[in-house]
Formats: sequence, structure tokens, C-alpha cells
Amino acid sequence: MAINSKEFKSIGLANIKQHKKDKLKFLFDFRVNGKRYRKVVTLQERPNWSLREYKKELVSMLNQYREDILSGYKLNETLSVDDVFELYVKNNPVSENWDNKRRRIYNLYLKNEIGRKKIGKVKEIDLLQILTALKDKGLKSTTRKRVLDVIKPVFKFAHRNKIIKENPAENINVKVKDTKKMVTNAGEKLKKVYTGIMEVFADDPFYRALFLFALTGRRKSEILNLKWEHIDFENNYYWIADTKPNENQRYDLPPIIKLALLELGPKASGYVFESPVKKGKPINKIDRQVDKLKEHIKMPEFHMHYCRNILTSALLEKGVSTSILSGVLGHKNATTINKYVSINYHASTQKANQEMLEIIEPK
Repeated sequence: MAINSKEFKSIGLANIKQHKKDKLKFLFDFRVNGKRYRKVVTLQERPNWSLREYKKELVSMLNQYREDILSGYKLNETLSVDDVFELYVKNNPVSENWDNKRRRIYNLYLKNEIGRKKIGKVKEIDLLQILTALKDKGLKSTTRKRVLDVIKPVFKFAHRNKIIKENPAENINVKVKDTKKMVTNAGEKLKKVYTGIMEVFADDPFYRALFLFALTGRRKSEILNLKWEHIDFENNYYWIADTKPNENQRYDLPPIIKLALLELGPKASGYVFESPVKKGKPINKIDRQVDKLKEHIKMPEFHMHYCRNILTSALLEKGVSTSILSGVLGHKNATTINKYVSINYHASTQKANQEMLEIIEPK
């Protein structure tokens, strides 16, 4: 609603006027660097206060508002959560897979709730109510944490860039129940899965390499999105697409996988596990092969992610340190296992692959 300055009268303060009818409503009207700013504020009624005390509070509020403008906060006060989310995603790309995923999560769980709201108006309670509503709908803590993981960096980004003065998501956390279970007889199961892979896919290097990658700790998405240009056969290592190519973020390429890839026939570029139907796209359906392997090894609990559980448990049985395991599993930071440990992915996977080979192919 437009501000009608005629409704306000002077009270002897520069840049501050009082509403003629509502004695608790005031108008700030001032300039900063030649630009005019106007804002209507309503004070809380305090029966014991005199006009002098109200004036003192008004001057303090005006000075704070002017300081906010000089600091840059008020320049972006019209931005909505949708606006800042788009700014954040555009300026903080991770990988095509994660960028698409976080956009889906935002659109599904957050956009309709706070998307059109001015980001400076979002309070901690608003975010807590969203998470509580998701819990009431029966969504698991892992899903609720994923929602928080999508929106929390957006508010951090807004705060860092002085779009908002306070970060309403800063103190919000979602505790995820630890559902990971140690696999019993992990060494035997690791060897059983490896033998099954080598038998079932003896004449199929495509799926042999795919499942061997899983057995060495790689996630399904990491495997399917792996490209030939991310593999260095000469130096025996490979990159994961959404990590930055530096010394600490490359993974060891063990001989068993290297042989399968060489048999498959290396290319200069493109997806290693390309879809036979959609050229230039990675394969996305491997359920039949998973079921085929599961039936062969007589392990009904087997699935792709189970390989990570088996590997972790088997390496723990051999006394491999948790810092190495963190690198093997590709955790983005060491806090997952030990927040004081720095991860070297290449060295960790080299050590782990040596230990794994001793389990599956003992000398």
C-alpha cells in the first residue's frame, strides 16, 4: 500500500513524523546517498512511557534502519525465497545430478510453503513448522534432513551476502536415526559377492566393471555417471564427477576393475556405462542384473548399496581405520566418521583396495 505522507505530522524530529490519528504509527522519511527511503513503523504501546521516551526509541530505530541500508541489507529486502534459491543454485553448482535433485526437493517440499515469501520475513518457526508437518505426514527423518540440507545453505548464502540480517535455519537440525548395521561374516560375504560377479558376468565386462565399482564402495549414482575422461589408466586412478579434481579427491583404480574396463574398450569421452537405448546418456535400469546376481549368490538381502555395507564391515574386521573408511565411502567431509580427520580419497582407496584383494583373493 502506498504511503500517504499527508496523514502524518511533524513531532520535532528530523526524518520522523507521527500519524495524525494513530498515535503509535510513525513515518521514517530520509535519504541515503541521494536515494529516498520511506518506512512506516508501529510502536508497542507502553502506558508508562512519555512522548520523549517514544522519540528516543524512534531515533534508535531510524539509525538502525539507516545502518542496515548502508550495510547493504535493505537493498535486497524485496527478494523472495524463490529468488534467492535460484541465485544460490546458479552460483553454487555441484553436479548435474545433485542440482536436479535439490531442485526437485525444493519444489516438492518448500516452494509452496515459503517460496513466495520475502526471505527476510522467514523465521525459524516457519522452517520448524515445515519439518514438523513433514514428520506428521510420516516422512522419515532422512527425508526431512534432506529437505533441511537443501534450504539451509540457501539461508547461509543469503546471510553471507547481506540479503538477510539473521539466518533462521542456523540452529535447526534433524537427527537421523542410525540405521546402519554391521554385516556379520562380512569377509565371507564380500568374497561370495566378488566370486558371483566374476562368474555371472565372466563374458560381460560392462556389468562386471559396474558391480566391481559397487563392491569397492562407489555409490550407484557415482558409477552410472562415471565418464571415460575421468579415468587415468596410466596412473591407475579416476575422478568422481561432482568432486573437484585435486590431489585429495581422486580414487584408486584397482586391477580387477581396470582389466574389465580395458576389456570393455576405453573411449576418449562419454559415459562408461552408456545406455544401449539412449545414446549419450548413462544406463539407468540395472534391476535385472541385480536380481540375476542376487539369485546366483543366494543372498536375498543383496542390493547395490549393500556392497558398501559389506565392504565397510569387512574392512573393519581387518582393523582398517575409520579415517580410511571415510575416504573409501567418499564422504564429503570427515565428520561422518571423525570430524578431526582430513580425508585423502586416493590414499584411502589404495589401502582399502589392497585389503579387499587380500580378502577376496588370498595368497
